[in-house]
Amino acid sequence: MAKYLIDFDGGILDTQERFNEYIKSHPDTSWYEFLTSLDWESFIKNSEEINDSLTILREVQDKGVISGILTKVNSLQEASSKVKFLRENGITVPIMIVPFGNSKSDVYYPKEGEVLIDDYIKNIEDFIKHGGDGILFDREGKSDYSNKVDSLDVQGRITIVLK
Repeated sequence: MAKYLIDFDGGILDTQERFNEYIKSHPDTSWYEFLTSLDWESFIKNSEEINDSLTILREVQDKGVISGILTKVNSLQEASSKVKFLRENGITVPIMIVPFGNSKSDVYYPKEGEVLIDDYIKNIEDFIKHGGDGILFDREGKSDYSNKVDSLDVQGRITIVLK
């Protein structure tokens, strides 16, 4: 049975979209200024859940199909806010923090049969390069990437329906 690692930004919450929207509307603000001055707890709390991801994770986390959540962070405040948010929402799987400048496979070296579900193709390619597998989380269905999902579906486990 495959085990899955889930990306936080763009896989569980729409935080990646919100980052991009903010930067577009504030062209004089650098990523660094934005990410270091952000009230992370409020930002995360006001982000939208993507396609019932939290609900689905709560339903499957005790079935042994989730290895954990992998999330890149730019600050300790961001990391702490993500952990707090997930725990407050009943998510108890391991949360692996990936510091800025590192790849997800630097922090978590994939084991055979593990699959990263991520909205960023480069993360998936790196995970595959290091022995794992990957599925693109494409909630809009716009990518032509062959191995993708637009949500997680639960039937006693995570069911992946490839498009």
